[in-house]
Parts: sequence; structure tokens; C-alpha cells
Amino acid sequence: MVERPDDSELLVVLLEYVRQVLRADHACLTESTIQPGPIETLAASGELTHPELWPGPGPLDEGEYGYDGPNAFDVADVIAIYRKDDPATPGITEFLERIGAAYDATIRVFEGGDRLLMLELYYCDPDQPFDDAMVAEAVRLAPMLAAVLARDRLAGELELAELRFRQLVERMPAEVYRVDAEGRGTYSSPQRKEILIQPEDEPWDLDTWAATIHPDDRERVVPGYWAHLRSGEPWEAEYRMYRGNGELAWMLDRSSALRDAGGEIIGAQGVLIDITPAKLAEQALRESEERRREVLEEMLRAEAEARRAIAADLHDDTVQVMTAALFSLDRVLAAEGSDGRTREVLLSSRETIAAAVERVRRMTFELRPPLLESKGLAAAVGELAEEVALECGFGLDLDLRVGRHPLGTEDLVYRTVKEALTNVRKHAGATVVRVSLSEAGGTLCGLISDDGKGFEVERALDRRRMRLHLGLDTMRERLRLVGGMIEIESTPGSGSRIGFSIPLMDE
Repeated sequence: MVERPDDSELLVVLLEYVRQVLRADHACLTESTIQPGPIETLAASGELTHPELWPGPGPLDEGEYGYDGPNAFDVADVIAIYRKDDPATPGITEFLERIGAAYDATIRVFEGGDRLLMLELYYCDPDQPFDDAMVAEAVRLAPMLAAVLARDRLAGELELAELRFRQLVERMPAEVYRVDAEGRGTYSSPQRKEILIQPEDEPWDLDTWAATIHPDDRERVVPGYWAHLRSGEPWEAEYRMYRGNGELAWMLDRSSALRDAGGEIIGAQGVLIDITPAKLAEQALRESEERRREVLEEMLRAEAEARRAIAADLHDDTVQVMTAALFSLDRVLAAEGSDGRTREVLLSSRETIAAAVERVRRMTFELRPPLLESKGLAAAVGELAEEVALECGFGLDLDLRVGRHPLGTEDLVYRTVKEALTNVRKHAGATVVRVSLSEAGGTLCGLISDDGKGFEVERALDRRRMRLHLGLDTMRERLRLVGGMIEIESTPGSGSRIGFSIPLMDE
């Protein structure tokens, strides 16, 4: 039995075969580019042993080994025959004399457009014929050598690519696995030991994998994977599973089908990524957000309760006392005997107290708007805007499309609109004001715009100068605390626009 040569020897064996078929004394396969540059010997075989003819792979000195004819790199010049007495190529003549050859037959094979493979055939007998039949045979055999060379290189590149792939896979913080069409594990990367705390060489299949999945996730995940294995559609799932030490972990599993040359599904390959740290961080963030919402809700509720208490005190105490003072003044004015000057002073005092009573009553309603509790945000904001419009004499455009929400949310939005309208009332001199409220995607948005005098936003929000626009800073801080946003746009002479949004709290 003849032993098959390995890949490193195959090219040499074939070159020797070509030499025998073409009856050459020496054969050499070299490689270069069509541009001047190094020449590399890929294989050599024969009887000539001159130092300038390498017995095997290695570089050649182009200064001593090269073609100096006019068609040295002509693509059309596939076959070239150089004799040592050829005056057109003195360099080749000298070279042939040095190595002891009478002539050289060169067959060129171009690969990839710029790579040049040359099969060199050296003949010592000057009378050795190289007729048309030998030319045809040389043209047939030379590409065969190039094909073997390309195959060897491709195999080497594939082997290197596979090595790099394995190195990449084994460094990933994830387990790469393969299963066959029956659900039996055929490959598992070394990370299995680290991520799942299971021996990487321990036999496993989809049934043993399913047993490690948390019961609450198993009914969702396992049928989905089997369906993926049957259909070939890509599959992805997040689920909890128990490691080998009993610890519960979160995994992200992505898998794609493996198919044979005919397109039949022969299994699947997937990657199992440990996302436990991210899930724990997500859970901690969610719990933190819930605590923040609870604190904010409690803060807003406490603030509303404080306003209710103040409103009650004002209504039950201050307003009552001031109303009693009005009744007393009315009795004095009704009594006879007051001179004209005294009566004038009493009437002026009564007007002042009556105005103060009205302001306190208004403050009481603003601190605790009854309509906000009974009818909700749209009704309360509508009433507020209409009162301000009536007081200031501007036209009003209302677009209030909001439902009921927790008291804290409704109170915050109401206060924000109130602060904006207060600034309009005090500073804008507007003829038209637009107030809109809407909600979508878990967010409540508001807009208060006017065609008034406008102002310099940066100056208005400068805490060192802030006096007339203190409410703007108050709005901004309160919205920021609940994760909301506010956008204030204005320039002198072009009105103002205050838009805000807040995430809606869970009811």
C-alpha cells in the first residue's frame, strides 16, 4: 500500500511528476507579482545542484535570477523558451551557463490578477525538443500545480480561521454550544464550567438543560426552543436557570439553525450569555425608582395636606376674624353721631378689609382648589385659566385632554400651570394665551404660550437677579424632582412658550 503524502509534500510530488512527464532535467515552481519584487521558490525537483537553484522553498535573489527580455511580464506570453545563446536575453544566457542548462522553458500561470506563478523547466541537452505536444502538456499541467497550491493555502487559512474562532469563542464571557436535530449536545465551549458551574465534558441534552430552568420560565422557554429547532427560525430568550451549585442566574440565550448542503436542519448553534449582573442592577434600579416615586408621592401628598391645613386655618380663623371686623365697622357706620371725617376713615378701612378678605378667600381656594379634588385636572386648570383670562382681559385657547391621575400628579401639574399663568398675568401683557394638556406613552405634557412682551430666559433664570420670575425656577426644580422636563422659550417682543412633561406615576 502506497502511503499518501501529507499536504506539505504533495506539491513536491506533483512537481516531480510534471518533470518526468515533460522530460526535464530540473523543475522549479516560483511565485512573484507582476510588478518587480522578490521571487519565492515554492518547490524544486531535479538533478541540477547549483547554489543558485534552491533545492526547496525559499527566496531567490532577483538581482541574479530574473528575466531581462522585452516580454518578461507580458500576460499573453504564457510559454517562453530561453536558450543560453539568445542575444536578446543576455542575463538568462549567463544564468543558464552558470547552472549548467542549455535552455529554459517557462510556463506562466496568473492567479488573482497580480500573482504570477512560474513553472521553470531546465534542460541540459541542447538538442532536447520542446515541441507543440509538450507545450500543450505543459499548459495543462502548470495550472494543476497552481490549483494544488491554492488548495493548500485555503486549507491553511481555514485552519487558521478556525483556530482564531476557537480562541475568540473561548475568551468570550459566554458559553457557545451546539445541539443536533434530536436535541443532543454536540459541543460546549470551556466557559460552561465557569458560567454554569458544570463540567464542560459532561454529556448533556435539551432535557437536562430544561431541568435547570426556573419552573416559572420553563413552560415559556423549552417549547420555544424545540419549535426553533424544528422550524429553523432564529430564537432568543431571557430566562432564569440554576447553576451547578444551586445558585439562580439570569441568562440570555440566542440560537440559530445549522443546515446541511441540501438545506435540511441538522441542529442548532447558540450562545448563552450570563446577564445576572445586568438583571440585578436593573432590579436595584427599579426598586430605587419605586422608592423614589413613593418618597415623591409622599412629599407631594404632605405638601398638599399642608396647604389644606393652611387653607382651613385661613378660612376658619383669619377670614372669620376679618369678616367679624367688617360687621363691626358696619355697625359703627350705621350708628349716628359720626362726623364726616371719621366716617370717611371708617369707609376706607372697610374697603381695605373687604379687599383683604377677598384675597385671603382666593388664596384659600388656590391652596386647596375644590374642583381639583372633585372633578380632576382638566376642570381645575380650565377654571383657573378662565379666571386669569377674565381678570387680565386676554383671549383664551384651551385644549385639555387628560384623565384622572393620583392627587400628587394632578397637584404638581396644576401648580406648574398656575405658576406659568401667574407670570403671564404679572408680566406678559398678552392678548391671547393658549393652555394645553395631553398624555401619551406614559407621559403627561403641558404647554402654556402667549403673544405678550416676552423676556430674556437666561436673565429670568439667573438666581442672582431672580425676583419677578421666581416661579420659573420653582417650576423647574419641582419637575426635576419627579424626573420631568421643562423647556422655556422666549425673546423680548415675541411672547413666551413654556412646555413641560412628567412621567405618569403608577396608579
